[in-house]
Amino acid sequence: MRRDRLGRQARYAGYAALWLLIVIVMTAAGNGAGNHRARTSVDRITVDIDSPEGALLTEQIVREWVETEEYSPVGKSLDSIDLAMLEERISSHKAVARAEVSLNCDGSVDIDIRQRRPLMRLMVDGYDLYVSDDGYIFDAPAASTAYGPVVTGDYRPLFTPRYSGYSSDIVRDSIAAIERRIDELEREKIPFYRALQQNARSRKQLSAQRAHKGWFTSDEEYAVRREQVELYKAQRREELAAEAQLNQEQKDNLDLILSVPLEVAVEIGRTRRKIQDILSFSKGSLVVLDKLAGDQVDLLVNGQCVAKGDVVVIDDNFGIRITEILQKPDINVLTQG
Repeated sequence: MRRDRLGRQARYAGYAALWLLIVIVMTAAGNGAGNHRARTSVDRITVDIDSPEGALLTEQIVREWVETEEYSPVGKSLDSIDLAMLEERISSHKAVARAEVSLNCDGSVDIDIRQRRPLMRLMVDGYDLYVSDDGYIFDAPAASTAYGPVVTGDYRPLFTPRYSGYSSDIVRDSIAAIERRIDELEREKIPFYRALQQNARSRKQLSAQRAHKGWFTSDEEYAVRREQVELYKAQRREELAAEAQLNQEQKDNLDLILSVPLEVAVEIGRTRRKIQDILSFSKGSLVVLDKLAGDQVDLLVNGQCVAKGDVVVIDDNFGIRITEILQKPDINVLTQG
């Protein structure tokens, strides 16, 4: 039995020594790999990019993105390379659908890119955008051009010239905005309809009221009581009729107000000038406003700023595409002349 105990102890000691050896080997390997990464510098970049028909990106374009002095990994040690930063740099270009950057121990940086395939190009009303086969919309890059159908003419996109994203998001947001507006219109009229319904129920309950004759009520008392009930019903009918007419008039007035035309103006900017400057205006004089080129313009309704948007051209006419709705003003403020 003592021999068996010694045998078990020897096996346990052997196991412990084996695990200790494994830990030492792994630690040494890790230190060796770390030292190798610190001593090894990146000497080349390899780019693997898919090139479907009508593609926008080439290997040369991608190299220009990452071989600039600020981002180039060439000459830097492997352990100093920020792969996430390189991937973010490449993915920031809208034509890139996916980008993966990896390091090799031999000193190379591998870049794998899947690019978006343009389905068509929009060149209308100041727009120059591509629409990919997965419905993604992005700016047309200046460095390359994809060959494919080009949409021109009087087509009016639902998004701004600077939009980038999926077309499905635009449709969803547009439908949500329409539904919100419908809900607002319904809520504005609901109180009037409820008041009319309550008035109709009150008139129905009034018609059902009767004078009741008890066992010990004389005919004279019953006649007086019935006359009082009829008099009350007549007075109450007049009150309910006047109330119903008032509610209907309020509803009609709301409908009338909603159909009143209001003056809508677009303000591209303002400035202040001295009287002597204004008197010196002549043909060809320049007036600099307080807004920069490309800034959103203000939409004014009866002098009240209610929205902001981008200026567009539609059928040779200027227009505004609303991009932001400000706090909705009171209807009484809007209708003040």
